[in-house]
Amino acid sequence: MKTKDVVLQKFDKYRRLAEYLQNRKIKILRNDNGAEYRSNEFKKYLAKIRIQRKLTVPDSPQQNGVYERMNQTQMNQTRCLFIESGLSPAFWTEAVSTAAYFRKKCSSSVIHGDISEGIWSDKEVKINHIRVFGCRTWSQYAGTKYRAIWTPRQKNMSWLNIMRVSRVTSYGT
Repeated sequence: MKTKDVVLQKFDKYRRLAEYLQNRKIKILRNDNGAEYRSNEFKKYLAKIRIQRKLTVPDSPQQNGVYERMNQTQMNQTRCLFIESGLSPAFWTEAVSTAAYFRKKCSSSVIHGDISEGIWSDKEVKINHIRVFGCRTWSQYAGTKYRAIWTPRQKNMSWLNIMRVSRVTSYGT
């Protein structure tokens, strides 16, 4: 989000998608006491769709203990992926999204060894498409069919991640 005034629109879009996919209603929204969540418009919206609010005290991440710990764990995983890959800092965003992607594909002791994505989608989780973040790979140039015979048809690149929606593989040089 570029500005905080779009929080309501983004939340509404997320809520509709999540409720549609899960065929369940969101009952409680717990978030920090940031100004973007305190607007009268946001309060009225939540009251209208009957979502209970739970706000934490400003600047008290301790009240979000589980979520803060999860965020710290993800940042540690991201840091490890990033350092091991040896990629430039320009690829930090890809490392964060890849860590999140890997996390939802792995079992967790918190949910008794289940996989969060499997619980969410009620489907078997497949991981055969996952590669090592930053590993060397070859990507074929588009339109190689019409290239001259002596020009390269592939380029050596680094594997970055699987994009969530389209399952397209992302590469960096």
